[in-house]
Amino acid sequence: MKPVHRLIVGAMAVGLAGIATSASAEDDVRLRLNWMWYGSHAPFALGKDKGYFKDDGISLDVRSGNGSGSAHRLVANGDSQFSYGSCASMMNLAAQGAPLISVGVIDATGTEAIIVRPDAGVKSIADLKGKTILTTANAGVNTFFPIVL
Repeated sequence: MKPVHRLIVGAMAVGLAGIATSASAEDDVRLRLNWMWYGSHAPFALGKDKGYFKDDGISLDVRSGNGSGSAHRLVANGDSQFSYGSCASMMNLAAQGAPLISVGVIDATGTEAIIVRPDAGVKSIADLKGKTILTTANAGVNTFFPIVL
């Protein structure tokens, strides 16, 4: 098995080790993605398409979670074994008592950006204090901005 294949299957296997309840020919596993499909989901699609999960006894069911918060909540409620989504959403739910743990990070950097006009006088994140900031309702920055501002 190639290294990338081992990485894909290994990441899922680490999580499965903690949830296995009985021995069977294949473990049925449901993965909730934050949305369907984009680049960082490629390892899951590739692993399923090439049969890497099946070769290691995993019957993988990949579904949309309709957003990170919803995907993580479906794991906390027992609907799914794994979710893929933002760290901020997971932190918010865990802080409210949801039984969630992080077993791996795929996207090592966030996709958020702070965009300002050159004449706005903003040179660092501290310069945003007291300013009106526009974000989407469920953006991960909504969790982190209050911490750093």
